[in-house]
Amino acid sequence: MISTILKHDTKVTSYKIALLRAINDVVLTYPDLRSYQSDVAVPLKLLAEFWIAYYWPFVDIDQPIQQGQRAQRQGQIINNVAFRPALTKLRRQWEQVIGGLKNPADGFFLINELRSPRKHQCYPQLGTAFTCPWTEKRIAQGIDYNLDHILPIAVYPTNELWNLVPSDPDFNSHRKRDRLPTAERLVTAFPWLELAYSNYGDSISSIEVLQEDISLRFARVRPGESFATKVAIAVIDLVEVVAKSRNLARF
Repeated sequence: MISTILKHDTKVTSYKIALLRAINDVVLTYPDLRSYQSDVAVPLKLLAEFWIAYYWPFVDIDQPIQQGQRAQRQGQIINNVAFRPALTKLRRQWEQVIGGLKNPADGFFLINELRSPRKHQCYPQLGTAFTCPWTEKRIAQGIDYNLDHILPIAVYPTNELWNLVPSDPDFNSHRKRDRLPTAERLVTAFPWLELAYSNYGDSISSIEVLQEDISLRFARVRPGESFATKVAIAVIDLVEVVAKSRNLARF
């Protein structure tokens, strides 16, 4: 079915563009699978999840986006997206949960939350000292800090714990912003990322969250000896893959 759509359906259909993008995003979502050098089966469920995110802006409750002319059948206007009613209902429920606030990227947040059996309510507690991976500023209890998304929300919208590290708030807000670190800066940041993941292991709740998030994202990283090192390597590799594949600005 997928190959038929890619080969024969017209290029202007939004679902074909969505399918191509979904296949690409699945590759970026599970970056270490590429090194197995073997065929990979892509579950239709994963593609459908990404379609929820792509079509999310189309079902804005106040300003829905229609596609092309809307046909009528027996006096009834036909939906130009077959799953529009179901997705509209889902979006309405989501906005009720978050208090009416809305963002075009909410669909991505939602599908990431649905992949995990728990809510992301356990974030790093500064009982031990961290070091900002970008400025090498020491961060400890009582010192102001930001919880930085290594891969910015605008680029890779996920709150998984491997993507969150305490950082220098001034640098995070005014210099890093929505950019990705260069390869050279990642080399410098490696020991501090490793330290952060190691510190998460000092808390039972944090290490459980980190291990769960890693199992969802990085297929070959397993708990055990040198876990923090393996996580840091996998995260740096993912940053490089995302930066190069999307030609993004770096700092």
